[in-house]
Amino acid sequence: MIQHLAQRVLVGALLLALFLALVLLGGWAFWLLVTLFLGLALWEYLRILQPGRGWPAPVAVLAQSLLFAGVQGLLLQEASSARILETFVLGLLVLLTLYFLLWMVLYRQESFRLTRDLLFGHLYLGLPGVLALWIRHQGLWLLLYPALVVFVFDSLALFWGLALGRHPLAPAISPKKTWEGFLLGWLSTVPVALGLPGAPWAVRVASAVLLPPVAHVGDLAESALKRLHGRKDSSTLFGEHGGALDRVDSLLTVVPWFFLLLRWLGGGG
Repeated sequence: MIQHLAQRVLVGALLLALFLALVLLGGWAFWLLVTLFLGLALWEYLRILQPGRGWPAPVAVLAQSLLFAGVQGLLLQEASSARILETFVLGLLVLLTLYFLLWMVLYRQESFRLTRDLLFGHLYLGLPGVLALWIRHQGLWLLLYPALVVFVFDSLALFWGLALGRHPLAPAISPKKTWEGFLLGWLSTVPVALGLPGAPWAVRVASAVLLPPVAHVGDLAESALKRLHGRKDSSTLFGEHGGALDRVDSLLTVVPWFFLLLRWLGGGG
């Protein structure tokens, strides 16, 4: 049990160290991190939903990379969050039309399903990426805060689940997750989330209550997606620790909610 926990924490710590290095640099270095990691995650997502289809994954990854580049360019011009979101929505509408026409030519009857999967993929992975770029532009610690909260919660939930877990939380989706691990991990994360620097006090209070369960939902939702399609991991990129999508599943749900908390309680523009 202790060895398994140590391995999970070590992988998380190594990824966190790489994340921190590129986050510290900011600007285009952080854009590169977001683009590469979420590009890999989008590729994995589409390989799960559309096995055997050659074109959708590379086309979608290229489109998402260009969208992130456009957003980063706007941030260097000090664009507001409203303009960033407007650009993202307009970009999605353009891509929606392009995808549908392209898949009509290549796959005909499957064009609606393929377009739907890609559209949700950009919402699921692209929106958090765009918001992460905006949050980093507002400040280093502002971005580190939700990442650290998720890292602490995941580690504590795993620890308490292995130590005291008795009652499965979602046995059909993730048999090893327990109510004890989730609840004790949540409660243990609250004082850490309140004590971490980087966010306004009101945002920290709301984050301490809201972000751990939101992160857990993100984790379970990605597990459900894999189970539905007969997959254990999104890929073998990190060996037994899964793929890129497995590593960011919690952050994908946390980042949009943290952005909303900043807008509602932190005065973010």
